Amino acid sequence: MEPLPNSWTDILPHVIYQTANPLTVSFAKKQIRIGKRYDCYSFFCEVIFTFCVV
Repeated sequence: MEPLPNSWTDILPHVIYQTANPLTVSFAKKQIRIGKRYDCYSFFCEVIFTFCVV
């Protein structure tokens, strides 16, 4: 398991990432593509890392 990156460009599909809490998260290609398109400052990505809001 890898720590969750702070940017959508560093996230790989179907890789399990460890968040700041003991929870894990994984993303599909489409979710990453949408994240790159609509979250260009990676704000939501940081929220997931900090608060595990998925």
